[in-house]
Amino acid sequence: MEHYVELIEILREAALSAEPGSRFPTLRELMSRYGATQYAVHTALKALNAEGVLISQVGSGSIVADHQAQGAGKPAKQPRILLLHHRGRSEKGDMIGDALHQDLLDHGYRMVSIAYGNGEDLTSLVGDGSFDVCVLQPRSSLISTKMLEIARRCARFVVVEGRNLDGMEFDVVARDRRASLRLALRHLWSLGHHRVGLLSDIKDDGSEPNDYEQMFDFWSEFAAPSQNPPFIHRMANDDTQKETLSRVFHAWKAMAESARPTALVVYGRIPATTLLEVSKDAGVSIPNDLGVLRICSTSIESLHGDFFTTAGRSAESVAATIAELVDWRLANPNAGPRTTRVRPHLVTRSSIAARL
Repeated sequence: MEHYVELIEILREAALSAEPGSRFPTLRELMSRYGATQYAVHTALKALNAEGVLISQVGSGSIVADHQAQGAGKPAKQPRILLLHHRGRSEKGDMIGDALHQDLLDHGYRMVSIAYGNGEDLTSLVGDGSFDVCVLQPRSSLISTKMLEIARRCARFVVVEGRNLDGMEFDVVARDRRASLRLALRHLWSLGHHRVGLLSDIKDDGSEPNDYEQMFDFWSEFAAPSQNPPFIHRMANDDTQKETLSRVFHAWKAMAESARPTALVVYGRIPATTLLEVSKDAGVSIPNDLGVLRICSTSIESLHGDFFTTAGRSAESVAATIAELVDWRLANPNAGPRTTRVRPHLVTRSSIAARL
């Protein structure tokens, strides 16, 4: 069987016609019966377990669920959603993907989730027009034209997470970097930090994010013209992270105390553990000497010490926004493409102290 999406439909019909509580054929039995690969059968069984059509039992395979008791008697009429996520390692991406999978199931959709590499084998796996909506989650990778074509071919509608695709016929859920930076500066100003620095990195796609321009524009809203301009450093892709951070902290210490920033906004893929390690080695105490606010996923920080104040999106808010956009698209199939920006929020922790 070439498309495992077809296998999901066949197995779903078999489960719905079986006696609730009865044993469902094992993975090997299904491979033999339908001439399908282990991957295809495993993915189909996982999808049906997620839908509640089957119930997985450790060590004894799956049993058929009580469809009437669960209200699952009409799964064939539920919209089908394909979640395509890049297989590159990403804690934030994993958290968003897990939350999104559950949110879409809670919204009553049938879900299939696939991790892709270069997309070469996706067409043979998912077929043409098999899904109502394809949610494309590239994570930190670039989106190739080929991947967009595959997504468009396998579903009626496409929703892309985390990328701006102006001028293209796709719905988009995007981050709002300007709002995150504005939120960070407002918070620091309210705590008495009137000299603030920015540490940023260049993104993988080689683009030059306009953090500098944003920082100066936003700073003019708060600081008087006589205030010193912000202390800014940008890390290039080929920089050794620890060495660069060490230079930043030593450059900060070398500044006159009257001109030295009292807080640093850190933007980019700089781990919390690395920040703490390098600042300690440089003799800079956070927050006693220098406050630090990170612009990043607020969910990620909770996994790494829960120390840094953060401004950004949570995995749950991104997932909920995507699910709402899928709802909207299916209810408005003839509407033009829509871009929804996830509003950032602030999570205060121990890395910033108020200035008296």
